[in-house]
Amino acid sequence: YFFYPEEHEHLTADRWNQIACEIFELLHANVVALRLSSGCTAVLAQIDKFQFRWAHAGDARAVLVKMNGHAIRLTEDHKPRR
Repeated sequence: YFFYPEEHEHLTADRWNQIACEIFELLHANVVALRLSSGCTAVLAQIDKFQFRWAHAGDARAVLVKMNGHAIRLTEDHKPRR
């Protein structure tokens, strides 16, 4: 996807949300265009000196591993209702 390095240090929450929505909409459009029946997954992350943001769709998992090796699960699976 598109990464805007010039925005990295000044990325606002609103801009992050806009970029995340654009990515998920593009992913959805590709699934529809390819007539895929199995769905898709995605994890997005943005890290800078002051913030860590993440978003996900589907059953993709994001885990943050600290310097001491301790792992923190950041996401819960999105599962369709059955």
